[in-house]
Amino acid sequence: MFFADLIKRIKQNIYLIALPFVSESVRDYILYFYLGLIALVVLQFIYTYVLFRKYTFYISDDAFHLHKGLFKRREIEIPFDRIQNINLQQNFLQQILSVVGLDIETAGESKAEVQIRALRKEDAEELKRLLLVRKHEKLSEDDLDDQFVSQDERKDKLNNNLKYNETVVFQLGFFELLKVGLSSNILKGLSLVLAFIAYAFNTFSDFHKQNYDEFLTEQITTNNHYFTGQLLLVFLAVFAFIAIGFIVTAIFTILKYFNLRVIELDQDYEVEYGLFNRFKKVLKSSKVQTLEFRTNPVRKLFGFENAFVSQASAEETSEKNKIGLVGLPADYVKLFFKILFNGRVLNEQSFIKLKCQLFRLRVDLSRLFFTMIALILLFIWYQSSIYSFIILLFLSVLLAVFSYLRVKKSYVSFSDDILKIGSGIIGTRTTYLEIYKIQSIRVSQSVFQKRRGLSSLTIYTASGSLKVKYLDAKNIQKLTNYLMFKIESSKQEWI
Repeated sequence: MFFADLIKRIKQNIYLIALPFVSESVRDYILYFYLGLIALVVLQFIYTYVLFRKYTFYISDDAFHLHKGLFKRREIEIPFDRIQNINLQQNFLQQILSVVGLDIETAGESKAEVQIRALRKEDAEELKRLLLVRKHEKLSEDDLDDQFVSQDERKDKLNNNLKYNETVVFQLGFFELLKVGLSSNILKGLSLVLAFIAYAFNTFSDFHKQNYDEFLTEQITTNNHYFTGQLLLVFLAVFAFIAIGFIVTAIFTILKYFNLRVIELDQDYEVEYGLFNRFKKVLKSSKVQTLEFRTNPVRKLFGFENAFVSQASAEETSEKNKIGLVGLPADYVKLFFKILFNGRVLNEQSFIKLKCQLFRLRVDLSRLFFTMIALILLFIWYQSSIYSFIILLFLSVLLAVFSYLRVKKSYVSFSDDILKIGSGIIGTRTTYLEIYKIQSIRVSQSVFQKRRGLSSLTIYTASGSLKVKYLDAKNIQKLTNYLMFKIESSKQEWI
């Protein structure tokens, strides 16, 4: 707890700590600076220790109780039947200290209502087990209160519900994880490499600019093959840039999803993965809002898909907070669809598809055309080289192809119980959600869409929104009426 608070304070005051290294005026007082820093660390230790002594929790007959705070005391009471999820987290520092963090999530909260940051792993697992047992016991007692059963039958049912078994449903091996890394989105790795190159260039360019200008002038006047060599060097640099981007992306993916496991816990499922930051999250079919499958040509070649689950939250679920189930073969894709959607079987033949209209492609190409005109005018104005024009032309063709692929892969389809939304460019995203969990629907039209008889559809769930643009307005109206009918007539409950 002390180290976590200390690291948090260091992050908040990193510029102050680095001041002696960048300011000459502060270096004259560096001794006093670091003495003050040591005093702050001592004060932080004392504060954390007293806070730790004031941090207590216990379990009563019907609730979990937590008391915390030094100057402002807080008392939190969570009835067992309000507990939604209990997650164990373990970052790199917690792994070094052999402790874990325990989060208790309740309905209606955007984040965990209780966060205990430092428990021994055995104590955290035992506390989690005990809370789940008490929760199931409470729910079972409430169910039995509504039934006419004998005392012996009541005792037998309660004992059966209190059993706590664990079964590993899926585990990702290292070679499969390596395939996941090699097939991941390279843009993240490229952005990190580009940021490093930009930083290095800005750091050293001022020191060598004059010498480089003199060298460049000399080469142009004396070496006839200088530009050919420079062009070859650019191609090699681009190749190395992309290769390093692949490696960085693969490393980040392997570290994130290391030792991915899905464990069955009676009625629920727990997902855990990560090397330095160990991620543990409970999957509940009642809380699942959307199930998204992602694939691309490389993943199709390797024969797997990645799945990402969004659960109900008071705030929109970000990409970071989605639960990843990566490296799933076809059989496991169907299995997790059945698990998370209450036993429903994935049958693609049962869906009716509404495709995005090609008018969207015309809109995208029109935007691209006007952008091209503006760039060509800039090209003429600044008298850029022919290489710049070729690169500009290549990027324009590439963007036009991307626009076509985006329109081709954009659609919405539906069956009796499931809504399916497709999107993507090079990769393909297919998002499924149960119709009865839809919270609201919005149909919108711009001026241009109205003239063409088109509309945009936005679906709102408890984890965020999904939008499909440029669909036929008449079909969208029929679909909206159908979805509203299914939602209003459904007797299924969730959360």
